[in-house]
Amino acid sequence: MTSSSSNAEDPVRPPISPSDVPQLMKEEFGIEDIAEVLQLNSYDDKNFLVRLLSPIQSGETGTFGLFGDEFVLKILNSQLSEKESLITAQNQLMLYLKKRGFNVSYPLPTKEGGDHRSTRRCLKNSKNTFNIRLFPFLKGTILHKIPYTANVLYETGELLSRLSLALKDYETLNAGNDLPIVPFKSSEFSWYLREVPKIVDAMPSFQQLLETKNLEVEQIRELVDTIANVVEEFKTRVMSEMDNLEQGIIHGDYNEQNILVVEGSTESQYTVNGLIDFGDSHYSCRLFDYAIGIAYMTIECGTMEQLEAGGHFLAGYLCNREIPLLEWRLLPTAVAGRLSQSLVLDELERLDKLKEAFFRQAPKMAPEQRNREWGDLHSQYEKIIQEETAEKLNIADQCYQLTDRFLRKLDEEIEKFKCELEADSPGIAERLEQSGRDAQGNLVFTVDVQNRSSNPLLAAAQQQAIAETHAQQSSRRHRGAPHQGSSGRLSEVLASLDRLQYGYRMGTGRTESDAGSTSSGGGGIPPPSSRASSPPSSGLARGVGLGIGDVLGDPYESSEYGSGIDGEIDPNEQRYCLCGQVSYGDMIACDTAGGCPNGEWFHYGCVDITSTPKGKWYCPTCIADSKRRRRH
Repeated sequence: MTSSSSNAEDPVRPPISPSDVPQLMKEEFGIEDIAEVLQLNSYDDKNFLVRLLSPIQSGETGTFGLFGDEFVLKILNSQLSEKESLITAQNQLMLYLKKRGFNVSYPLPTKEGGDHRSTRRCLKNSKNTFNIRLFPFLKGTILHKIPYTANVLYETGELLSRLSLALKDYETLNAGNDLPIVPFKSSEFSWYLREVPKIVDAMPSFQQLLETKNLEVEQIRELVDTIANVVEEFKTRVMSEMDNLEQGIIHGDYNEQNILVVEGSTESQYTVNGLIDFGDSHYSCRLFDYAIGIAYMTIECGTMEQLEAGGHFLAGYLCNREIPLLEWRLLPTAVAGRLSQSLVLDELERLDKLKEAFFRQAPKMAPEQRNREWGDLHSQYEKIIQEETAEKLNIADQCYQLTDRFLRKLDEEIEKFKCELEADSPGIAERLEQSGRDAQGNLVFTVDVQNRSSNPLLAAAQQQAIAETHAQQSSRRHRGAPHQGSSGRLSEVLASLDRLQYGYRMGTGRTESDAGSTSSGGGGIPPPSSRASSPPSSGLARGVGLGIGDVLGDPYESSEYGSGIDGEIDPNEQRYCLCGQVSYGDMIACDTAGGCPNGEWFHYGCVDITSTPKGKWYCPTCIADSKRRRRH
């Protein structure tokens, strides 16, 4: 696995094919007489196995320190190629481990010789530059290809513990020298174990991908809930103890694809022989290194119980490093975190890998196969796009309905306010409106209520109040005393209208709680009704008096569940939930594909939830229907 930062622009793969490799090898490393070039698996980078016609002998003139007959040419993507300090630090670390006797991949010198272990250049017509390194090809078989035995798992753990001690010595050796260490501390990558809490951001897309598989609704929900619980426990238990855990440089990706084995004395015996790929090395908790190792050994083990496989690995690790008590306590959570992280990120990368493979192999495919595979790939992307688009349109429609209902209620409250003014002073509304029209030519005042021209009272009252205030100030300058009478009432009107305008513009008061809380299915946003005949929401009625409460008061009272309906209920208002009532309080939508038979929206209290669920949510009836279908 090769790391890449999650906050930078998408990486560009090196534009190079096997036919371009011989010329590149000659120009950068002085190697000719190439017999074969094979492209190896890689996600964002390009890796090639290069075989020579005859081996280079150690010390041979003109070979720049190279020897052997098989090499791996590694060309990093454009994003990683920018991280020169990290690449240099990785090179130094691999060379140190080689000197310590570890059978690890390490960079070979370029034609420039000396300490030059990598080069960087443009390839073909790309505007990007790419880092190029050459490694000796290590003999052996990757662990993934053999059946696991207790001895192999033990040796795998023992190798990691020796590596951990060597990395600790490397840090001690470079104490006071930041150059070899700091790049590992500043490195970022979504696959680092400390990034487990961030997979919650990817859960909606992950859940949509699961729905393209032949999984029952209950299975998907159970899996999503399990991952959410693991992430929460990782945050509260592991992340909170990070400062108390031993830290240092770790391999970061100790898995079955990066460990080499060779055959032992018998055909069924293997011995752990080497380690490759230090591209994910970074500075973090040492706990994370062996937690990652245990996670992958247990996933891939088919020859024994998974816990037993982890036990053999851990026994080998304990040969060289004693595990502190705190690490023992956090180990199960760290392993579960890696398993969850791997499941989510692997699934998200699956479509991208299929796309890359398709475009790489499409020129060699028969037309029928190419069209069939393109159709399959297109349909998977299409499904995800359609689901995301539908969800966004649904949210937009709900926002429209929410705003429209609020504005309707605002109109009603302004009309009530007008009646209050008329009751105190008959004819004042007409006089205010007329004064507003008269003052239009010499008084400019901007009203923030967006073009609600159907209610000119708001602007007129403000203009009238401001005009009279100016007149009073002028009079005071001449008479030295304020005028007693209507000015007090107009000041109250102005203050009240200012509060009304401010409350509507800023959305203060209780409107946020009335609107509900958002969940993956729309959460507590009030359910949409017909735009042509959308009734005022009883839930929203509580929030519209927020700016004129001291003039009109707040006639509405709210309660939690069941009795949360305030004021009179419009008989035409749509009904929801198992209780068959109108919308009020916090509500949640059922995410059953094709629609829920119970009205889709449910009051929190009626379905026994008190906070927004993580992931998608299904009502009790839909869950029961799903279980019944599974039994039949």
